[in-house]
Amino acid sequence: MVFHIVITRYLRPFPEMDAAMQDHQAYLDACYRRGVFVLSGPRHPRDGGIILARTDTREDLLEILQEDPFSARGLIEYDVIGWDLNRRASALPEALFPGSRTALPLQ
Repeated sequence: MVFHIVITRYLRPFPEMDAAMQDHQAYLDACYRRGVFVLSGPRHPRDGGIILARTDTREDLLEILQEDPFSARGLIEYDVIGWDLNRRASALPEALFPGSRTALPLQ
């Protein structure tokens, strides 16, 4: 599995984004149930969002992102950055970040 940071940018005014928000939220929920998305949330200022995703390949993720109602309606664009995650805070479970090791505690 490969981790990806997905940085999204809204392309349309908020009323158009908000009109598709309920469908977008349902899409996000489905991606969490499938185990594809690990974390997500809006950017500040609210001009897009950030998603931490986990898939076998970048191409798999790009196909999944095309299912987003925001994408289908031309409301959003994505930057997808592959990430070899190898270190995590000790408070985060390894099950979420397989293969990572914990950082050394502060002394």
